[in-house]
Amino acid sequence: MGRQLRFILFRDRTGSWCAAPPGFRNLVRDPTGWGGTRFEAVSELLSHPEFIHRAQRGEWPAEPGWSAFVEVPEPEGAMFTEREPVPAYMMRAARRPRPQLKLVWSRDG
Repeated sequence: MGRQLRFILFRDRTGSWCAAPPGFRNLVRDPTGWGGTRFEAVSELLSHPEFIHRAQRGEWPAEPGWSAFVEVPEPEGAMFTEREPVPAYMMRAARRPRPQLKLVWSRDG
């Protein structure tokens, strides 16, 4: 946990609040909490299964105080990124040749 522990809160274009952990990259890569209020967003983040798992691994404190959350404008590229890494299992599936089917049919049978 040597990194700066700055959790963020921001409002998206629709007016919903989002709470995100330190080092937040985007919605695809990091857990987030959403709600109509700041409190709801923070509560959702802290109960997110991935947040809990990563906090248990020591990436973030499991129960940060309100002072750990900083309100910021919506981060650039937070919702979607132009290019996301492709999961390894998808790369393997793309390289694997598709099975060829051969139909054998006889009118006599």
